[in-house]
Amino acid sequence: MKILKKVLLVILSIVVLAVIVSFFLPSKAHVERTSVISAPVEIVFGEINCLKNWGKWSPWDKLDTAMRKVFEGPECGVGSKYSWESDRRDVGKGNMVIKESQPNAKISIDLDFSDNGKAVFNIKTEESNDGTKVTWSFETDAGWNPIGRYFGLIMDKMVGPDLVSGLISLKAVSEAEKNNSSTPKEMKIETMTVLRQDILTAAVTCKPMEIGPQLGKLYGEIGMVAGKNGLKQAGPMFAIYNSFSPEKVDMEAGMVTDKPGKNEGNVKAGEIKAGNVVVGHYYGSYDNMEPAHKALQKWVEDNHKKMRGAPWESYVTDPGLEKNPNKVLTEIYYPIE
Repeated sequence: MKILKKVLLVILSIVVLAVIVSFFLPSKAHVERTSVISAPVEIVFGEINCLKNWGKWSPWDKLDTAMRKVFEGPECGVGSKYSWESDRRDVGKGNMVIKESQPNAKISIDLDFSDNGKAVFNIKTEESNDGTKVTWSFETDAGWNPIGRYFGLIMDKMVGPDLVSGLISLKAVSEAEKNNSSTPKEMKIETMTVLRQDILTAAVTCKPMEIGPQLGKLYGEIGMVAGKNGLKQAGPMFAIYNSFSPEKVDMEAGMVTDKPGKNEGNVKAGEIKAGNVVVGHYYGSYDNMEPAHKALQKWVEDNHKKMRGAPWESYVTDPGLEKNPNKVLTEIYYPIE
């Protein structure tokens, strides 16, 4: 009995000592890995900023292909949420939410592992001579939890290999997309004269990552007004970009109609004026259109032309019907004098 008491006292002493030592250990753990990807920053950022894309390269998605997934909120950018639940103990359940998104620069994600704590992902992207430099970090704070503080000492060995694996897969996916997508060099650029067209438009100011959802909403409003007034669609849906910056976009969603319409609320009736334009025939993902616009802007400068209005994108191919993004055609118009 005395021996048992001594053993218990020794165990208790060890536990107390371990708890005391934990108070002197750091509460926060930081794991970071970096990779250089031979693809434009727009492509790489598009892969990480849309949580549905993570299934193509995330190391954790490969652990259980049968786990249950739920996506909520915007498809990309701030507020986008991904929840998972698996029958495997090493996968468990939890969710991740994008809390910050700086176009082509950085995203921050809040991670909630349910009963296993919380953490933060920070992924930074920046242009480099070889393509895009990606820095992926994992941060967690154990607070006063002694066990959590001890785990922090081995967090680099636990999480580091997963970050490396994810970056390798992200590199493969991004470089494949780059090789399969149309580049500005391949984009056909020509001048032409467009005829006058009746249109309905609806304007909005938003962040770049909100363009897709906002266009969908505005097209719905335009469609309702068109139907109410007996107007028929007479051409591809389009969007006019009055101004564009990394922080803010002023744009108008638009529909070409078979006859003049009337103003109703945010929906305005107008026209595309006849005149000269330079047009680029772009095939590829909407997320990688910036180089195409730069190519057209360079054409305007090199040919000493003056703009006579804001550029617009005409969405010739419906991406809902054509699943291969490399076959999706967008005609980009720059009106010139």
